[in-house]
Amino acid sequence: MKTTRFISRIVFILILISLVLVTGTVKSKANQTQLGLIAADSTYSDLVVGVPGQDIPGSPSPIDQAGAIHWIRGYPTGLGSSGNQTFDQNMDGSDDQAGTSDQFGNALASGDFNGDGVYDLAVGIPFEDLLVGSTELINAGAVHVLYGSEMGGLSFIGDQFWHQASPGVEGSAEYNDQFGTALAVGNFNGDEFDDLAIGIPYEDFEYSSTIENAGSVVVLYGSVSGLSTSATLPDQMWHQDSPAIIDSVEPYDWFGAALAAGDFDNDDYDDLAIGAPGEDSEAASKNDIGVVHVLYGTENGLTGARNQQWEQYDWGGSAESESYDHFGRSLAVGDFKVGGADDLAIGVPDEDIEGTTTVTDAGAVNILYGSTTGLDDDIVDFIYQDGGYIKEKAEYQDRFGYTLATVDFSGIGIDELIVGVPFEDLGDPLVFNAGAVHVVIHQSSGWYCSEGRYLHQGRDNIPDILEQNDGFGSSLASGDFNGDGKEDLAIGVPYDSCQAPGDGSVIVVYDDYWPDPDFPTQQFCQGLNLVDQAEENDHFGLALVSMPSAGGTSFWNYLPVSMKNH
Repeated sequence: MKTTRFISRIVFILILISLVLVTGTVKSKANQTQLGLIAADSTYSDLVVGVPGQDIPGSPSPIDQAGAIHWIRGYPTGLGSSGNQTFDQNMDGSDDQAGTSDQFGNALASGDFNGDGVYDLAVGIPFEDLLVGSTELINAGAVHVLYGSEMGGLSFIGDQFWHQASPGVEGSAEYNDQFGTALAVGNFNGDEFDDLAIGIPYEDFEYSSTIENAGSVVVLYGSVSGLSTSATLPDQMWHQDSPAIIDSVEPYDWFGAALAAGDFDNDDYDDLAIGAPGEDSEAASKNDIGVVHVLYGTENGLTGARNQQWEQYDWGGSAESESYDHFGRSLAVGDFKVGGADDLAIGVPDEDIEGTTTVTDAGAVNILYGSTTGLDDDIVDFIYQDGGYIKEKAEYQDRFGYTLATVDFSGIGIDELIVGVPFEDLGDPLVFNAGAVHVVIHQSSGWYCSEGRYLHQGRDNIPDILEQNDGFGSSLASGDFNGDGKEDLAIGVPYDSCQAPGDGSVIVVYDDYWPDPDFPTQQFCQGLNLVDQAEENDHFGLALVSMPSAGGTSFWNYLPVSMKNH
């Protein structure tokens, strides 16, 4: 039956292509859209949404907060609900089974780990319990990897389930390590396979006395058979006592709480930035100032030889480190000045902003620039909500920079910095923690500006209204969801009450200036326009990642589509 349907679809496609050839060349995307066809050189991104609070069916009762993910497909009209799929760990072929409070989908990352030209998906499960021997390790954490197929789609066939008790993985699984809290994909050794960095910020070190929550990062390298501990390069475990790494492990540093990959020295090997937002400054007797480590890639993978450690003391001024700044809580990589090498944006969500009065936990972002020698601090930009260049003023506990991403709305290679402010209070009367997002661009004058690019619910052409504790901007992801060569922005609102209290939603914006008459802003949530039912505290949208199609258009997107569903 499946073979018959497949052949029928191929025949139908060939008929449509013949019609196009007979009637003349299609001259516009609009005409292509009407036929349900898209150009062979187009690339569409799909959006994967984490729903870590999702309950899934079980016997004799549902499994609470087991977690799930939604796959929303890209089309010529943008993301569409047609063909939406969900995945959870109890599906056929899964290499693990769902458990209570696993929170499958709490973190997401995508890359081509086996070099077949099709993107794969890594799913963080930081609250996964592991049974090692006869010992149950609560919240040890794990990462599930689902591989894409050339026919389009994900499946649990050939999936991998990684944790620190997996054969060959460095370190050992322990209670509350939360392996998989953060994920980043890069090509650290310059081959044809992407690699995966996994943050374990609550890793303990068993020294003469236990050092709790110092944190570590495990790196798995890609190969023709996917991620492996030995096929291409041995896996690595990095921490602040690793050889050549600056500093030493200390309690509650949370090394690995944030990760980002980019080529900071423009040498064609990706490098890895690692946030340790709980790092103390003993010299200044300040707690939790936070630091960021950078490991540089080589043909032999990541190395500590050129390791850098960055903190706000390095450049001082208005950005000087203070207790509980949590510098490095978030990270994003982009090319903000089109300099060739990637740049690094570092979130400092609990930064106090000094003015006529001190605004506690207003938040800020530092930007370090790449060069042929890597990141340097010759010029460091420090941005925050100043009410002028960056719209809105700094306010108590806004936490500007709590989340970060980059997006190329223009499609010309200039990245805009997306800054999430999920605790922003808005409206009159104030709606607390409604949340907002700034689209920040580097101007030719040298300043960063977000004027006119301030997104939140309750304003024209952004779906839904302001509601308390929605957390608009709690997650961010960019991708070309409509195949027009320009990136679009997905914004997580995981505490939104879309169809049930706290079920969550995702807003998708197709231009930094809106409304776009061709691609209006969208809202997705379970039970509204997606499969599955909304349930209280599902937190749909707590994690987001885009998955580009392979090369040109994925097989799925060649099939005729109904525009009514989009």
